[in-house]
Amino acid sequence: MLSCDPPSGPHPKAAEACKDLDASEGKLERPTGTVCILIYAPVIAQAEGLWHGRPVSFKHTYGNDCELRAGTRSVFAF
Repeated sequence: MLSCDPPSGPHPKAAEACKDLDASEGKLERPTGTVCILIYAPVIAQAEGLWHGRPVSFKHTYGNDCELRAGTRSVFAF
């Protein structure tokens, strides 16, 4: 659970995750210039909730943990 007004909840990097969400206008995945090794070790990221009162549902399978971090920054950094 992550709340961003103010940043709170059990997320270990709540303030950083909220900052990343603000920067991406609530879009959980955005491209970065990060280069990841091409080892397939799938990771599923899923989130549901509200962003400024609007329902958000997100589910994506990444090729590995590096791709997850590159695409979502600190939002899924548990």
